[in-house]
Amino acid sequence: MRDKRYLMPMIASDLDEVEAVERVVYTFPWTRESFEDSLNNGHFGICLRNDADALVGYCMMMLVVDEMHLLNLCVTPDAQGKGVGVTLMHEVVQIARTHHINSILLDVRLSNHHAIRLYKRFNFVVIGRRKNYYSLLNRAREDAIVMRYSMSYSVSVLQFSAMKHSDEYGRCVSKKTFLLRDAALDSMREHPERNRTKARAYGKS
Repeated sequence: MRDKRYLMPMIASDLDEVEAVERVVYTFPWTRESFEDSLNNGHFGICLRNDADALVGYCMMMLVVDEMHLLNLCVTPDAQGKGVGVTLMHEVVQIARTHHINSILLDVRLSNHHAIRLYKRFNFVVIGRRKNYYSLLNRAREDAIVMRYSMSYSVSVLQFSAMKHSDEYGRCVSKKTFLLRDAALDSMREHPERNRTKARAYGKS
């Protein structure tokens, strides 16, 4: 059976579902207002949905001159280990390339080993550490690892095609068709409701 998924710009009507996922996945989630503020300030939000139109992942990016900050990336619990994170990260890199961004920065919890492995797969490197940056339960704090991706380390389609199907993060990526390319992204963001029906689906066999 073919499992199809598609990417679309995040819009206001997505936020109820985004907030619900955020609360399930994170102990200290973003609020709906945080997502609203990000969209209102012109940041890029991307949603990945399955063929039943259920949200399986999303991310939020902020462009600052020639640099992109990956502010949030989330995969629903039942979709983890199925290539959703890889799909989102590949799209992040493509958007950065489209906008001639030199590098992508992100912060990640020291304990988030799955995310760190995903970012390293995309050639992100550790460039620093923020002491006591994240909240923990019982008023404890956790360090953040600061990672950077340089566009000189672009991940090619050929590299993705070579990924093993059995890989935890890259399953079936070689058969996916990625969306929101180049200027099409800007057009879709300007008219999100009109273009929502124009998304091209991709799937895994």
